[in-house]
Amino acid sequence: MNLVEAHVHRRAAQALLVAAGRPSDPQTRAVLGRLHALFALRQVKAHSGDLLAAGRLTPDHVQQLPDVVESTIEALVPYSLQLTEGFAVLDGFMGEHPMLRAPSPAVELAPA
Repeated sequence: MNLVEAHVHRRAAQALLVAAGRPSDPQTRAVLGRLHALFALRQVKAHSGDLLAAGRLTPDHVQQLPDVVESTIEALVPYSLQLTEGFAVLDGFMGEHPMLRAPSPAVELAPA
């Protein structure tokens, strides 16, 4: 399952990077590039222990990750409404995808 998850995250990152290169407006490309960076940084952060152990990151890299993530988020804040609206266009399509529709549970999972 970890391999499948890693593959899906890699494909999502690739798709976002390709999408970031499509707009003719340089500001739009920059914002989508930052969004791609945030996605990638979150994946690195989630696996930083493994990456550190494998020698792919240094302890200094791991210590810098929270600040880099935070500064990337801060750079995206002015565009949050546009990003939200832009990605909401996909709601109709995503809602129709069979793998993204969860069947209603037959029983209540939380105690009453």
